[in-house]
Amino acid sequence: MAVASTTKDAVTVVSPTGVIDTRTAQAFEATMVQAFGGGARAFAIDLGKVTLITSAGIRVLVMMSHRLQRVAGGLVLFGLSARVKMVFEIGGLLQQFAIVDNEPQAIQALSVARATPASATARPSRLASLVFDVVCAEAALHEGLTSAPAPSASSAVTTAIVDTLAQWTPEDDTALSPG
Repeated sequence: MAVASTTKDAVTVVSPTGVIDTRTAQAFEATMVQAFGGGARAFAIDLGKVTLITSAGIRVLVMMSHRLQRVAGGLVLFGLSARVKMVFEIGGLLQQFAIVDNEPQAIQALSVARATPASATARPSRLASLVFDVVCAEAALHEGLTSAPAPSASSAVTTAIVDTLAQWTPEDDTALSPG
């Protein structure tokens, strides 16, 4: 995987290519963290050349999104292929990210977001919070940051998402019980 980064209209455009998985997520994250450390607060992520994103890549996006929310920044995804979009859909994350079709729309969305104060009441859904917890736990396990038991044949993310979706109904996001 390669990651390119440019700045356009005060927006950092990050363009990874290939597969974003546990082997490549660190380079993806390092590119964004370096730009953030340099003062970037608006990120447009071009996923048009990403063929697959796993929980490790999603963890990077979720954590960066949370970091940017704390400093009134923004993150917009664009160019998602049908396969990549399906990963976000299965994970219940489509509503948690601003997703547009192309780079000009992403830059425009971030320009509008910078001009509009962030809502103090905005918070992720219970489903998205559970997915975030599972994704981060699995990433910590893969990176050796926890002493949790090794995953079984199906990953922790897969198991948790299947279990959570079995309980969840779109009409009642509060139907989930803490697990």
